[in-house]
Amino acid sequence: MEQLNHRQTELLLFLLNHEGFHTSQSIGEHFQVTSRTVRNDADRIAAVLEEWQLDAEVVRKPSEGIKLRTSIKTAQIIKMALEPKPHTLSEPLRELILELSGRRKFIQLQDIMNTYFVSRSKAVQLLDEAKLWLRHYGLDLERRKPKGVRISGDEWNLRRMMKDLSIETERPASFDYDFQLVFQEFIKMEQALRFPLTDRARNNLLYHTLIFIQRLRLGKMIEKTTTDIHEKINDHPEYKLAVQFVQGISEVFQITIPAQEADYFALHLLGSKRERMNEKETLDSWKLLDNDAVSIMEKFIEAVASDFSSDMAYDDDFKRALVLHFQTTLHRLRYQLRVDNPMLAETKKEYASSFEWVRHWTQTVDEPLLKEVPEDEIGFLAIHLQSAIERHRQMNEPVRKVLVVCETGMGTAYLIKEKFNNLFPGIRETEVSSVHNWKLKEQHFHPDLILSTVTIDDERVFQISPVFSKEDQEALVHWMNDKEDGWPAIAQYCDPSLFFPAFTADSREQAIEKLAGELAEKGFAFPSLCRHALEREKMGSTAISPEIAIPHGHAEDVKTSAIAIGILEHPVEWEGETISLIFFIAVEYESSGEAEALFKELFQLSEQKTFTQKVKQAKTYEEFLGYLQKKEVSE
Repeated sequence: MEQLNHRQTELLLFLLNHEGFHTSQSIGEHFQVTSRTVRNDADRIAAVLEEWQLDAEVVRKPSEGIKLRTSIKTAQIIKMALEPKPHTLSEPLRELILELSGRRKFIQLQDIMNTYFVSRSKAVQLLDEAKLWLRHYGLDLERRKPKGVRISGDEWNLRRMMKDLSIETERPASFDYDFQLVFQEFIKMEQALRFPLTDRARNNLLYHTLIFIQRLRLGKMIEKTTTDIHEKINDHPEYKLAVQFVQGISEVFQITIPAQEADYFALHLLGSKRERMNEKETLDSWKLLDNDAVSIMEKFIEAVASDFSSDMAYDDDFKRALVLHFQTTLHRLRYQLRVDNPMLAETKKEYASSFEWVRHWTQTVDEPLLKEVPEDEIGFLAIHLQSAIERHRQMNEPVRKVLVVCETGMGTAYLIKEKFNNLFPGIRETEVSSVHNWKLKEQHFHPDLILSTVTIDDERVFQISPVFSKEDQEALVHWMNDKEDGWPAIAQYCDPSLFFPAFTADSREQAIEKLAGELAEKGFAFPSLCRHALEREKMGSTAISPEIAIPHGHAEDVKTSAIAIGILEHPVEWEGETISLIFFIAVEYESSGEAEALFKELFQLSEQKTFTQKVKQAKTYEEFLGYLQKKEVSE
């Protein structure tokens, strides 16, 4: 059955959480889509609700709009199904689904009541919840009188569901004996891999193996893979290892394993995340890469270098990490292999700018596989991007040398040093000293920052506790950021003739055309700036927050580096964002450090909501510049 897409899911949640009628126009404005799209999505939701056989329906009324009519109980079930993560399941529901997955035959309702000590109505409710939750995996809960209930659907999807739940339950007891035997064979195979698996990927593969053994014992197997898929995976060196592994499993468990099960395992092996390539390896010598992974890595690097720093295009560590990531990511997307990102929520919160940049890039890059990338995959890419940004930012930080002074012993001092280096991996040199010897050490080392567990009268000192707690670390990060005076990188490129406090535009394109025109007319740029800025916008939106956009063209378009600032009287729609403050960047950087400093400040500014509101109120260039030079950070 076809599932709801992300936008349709969000619309259904909106209707569940907002009572009463809503016009297509108001909903369209909320989701930044047309009224026609809203009506089409409502039709799709209505069809799915009918197919799910729920007591819920989309109600339409002329001149009033649409609403969702349903009971409170059904609304709760739908909400649970729309966020079908294993940890949201109650323990009885999780156990029931795993029990149904491990059965060959139907289960009677009375057996469920006896097993879980629940009433008939509670057992029926559990089955309703299970049926709706299973929809996420394309599975159904088949009910037949008088036989009972069982899970039905594609074997591939059922195994994926079992893997997700099994990991959450930390290996059910029924796997204990099998686990030891499988793990021994698994170690042999992994030793032959050129690039080791991550811990999470290893666990996923182990569970996939345990589950396909369990399913074969029940006489359940996946359909034979198509000739096209078989030929594609047969070209990979890992395929031979997968076949050998499956043959070893066949001998250990004395079971016959069909050829398609080797294909099944090989697909998951190829889609498993790997540890980063060794620094001594080069891209030319890595024979496991496919051309698509290299091509997309190059497109990603090109866009990153354009938006952040040209120096990042020469970051070999970044390239190695990306090409390895895309190698497995593209494989997962081709064969719809799902991988969970345990850091997704934290990534979206802590690295919102990088996450949104990657989301826009995947939606606009010329690569069909990336058009419907799950957020889990976007989160992984955002981490790679954020790591590269932090590394390059720290390479240009004024703090290059750090001295750790500790009174409790050198062991504690070295522990603080390791924690600090993990917190700031870009710092070049970190040394330690006892309290009585710190002055002599300081005279020879000349540190930019001194971390001390005791009070020392020096402006470079930041005092911490001997354990260098998380609170200490957070305070240190804020202290280092607050030492910066204003937003100098932005201010140095501003010019009073390029400040427009009452700027008007009807669209993103018109705003770019007008500001690029001003830059060209006043001699800061060539006329080609406008065309290149519009082309850049097609690659991915330059909106970096719900209110700020930073359009830009090519370095060769620039005569004299400058930034044109437009404060819009009326916000414009900018690829899903409502932009009211535009920084049009026309800068030719003399060094990568200048680019890093500018983009760092722009992204920091975009996260300071209170400060942004003040900047938007500036009526004169002097007032605007005053805000930049003071750098007032919002709470």
